[in-house]
Amino acid sequence: TTNRGVVMNESKRKLSFWETIDNFWYYHKWKVVAAIAVVVGIWAAISYALGFKGDEKPHDLSIVSVFARPLSTEDYNYADVLGESIQDIDNNGEKHIKTDSFYITEGGNGQNDQLSIAQFENTLAYSRSDLILLDKTNLDRFISKDFFEPISEYVDLSGIPKDDIVSRNGIPVAVRLSDSKVLLDMGFIVDSVYASVMYIPENATDEIILSRENTKAVIKKLLEK
Repeated sequence: TTNRGVVMNESKRKLSFWETIDNFWYYHKWKVVAAIAVVVGIWAAISYALGFKGDEKPHDLSIVSVFARPLSTEDYNYADVLGESIQDIDNNGEKHIKTDSFYITEGGNGQNDQLSIAQFENTLAYSRSDLILLDKTNLDRFISKDFFEPISEYVDLSGIPKDDIVSRNGIPVAVRLSDSKVLLDMGFIVDSVYASVMYIPENATDEIILSRENTKAVIKKLLEK
């Protein structure tokens, strides 16, 4: 005699495959459901933290902003303003600048701060941007990270005040956009914005090389007073 999920005379016959599954499910279904929920939750959290966005619109330049305050919609206008300064590297008839931002407060200890730090460090690890704009707080926070291209390869530093140039291990890696006409015209209210360039990975595609050329043109425009 048997009850559902329980074999009363198990010694007399071997359970079939489906009976085994049924028996297991009867006793362990909630454990299985809980385990699946945990796995799905972890996958979702990691995906969000690492910034997986699936298929993205092709772009000719990527700009990431890292500031100690959230950006407004108006602040993002620089993508539209700078569009004429770049080349259509994928020849799709559109000059597209991809923008993203990370809000990391001065303390950097909050839960949202830690998530933004993880997302930005993932961006650095995989060279997922071209131009990086940072305020002084976050430049100081990430200056030790080895992601900067020498800024002298993108900017003529001869006419820039020394106080506006930031070096890492003796190599200039960032320049302050002091009195930038573009930012002032936009009403950009983040003080002391610094521009830096993401490193070029060893396996860089032609598109990445060309997007760095667009980066050079955009920094030149941003430095205009």
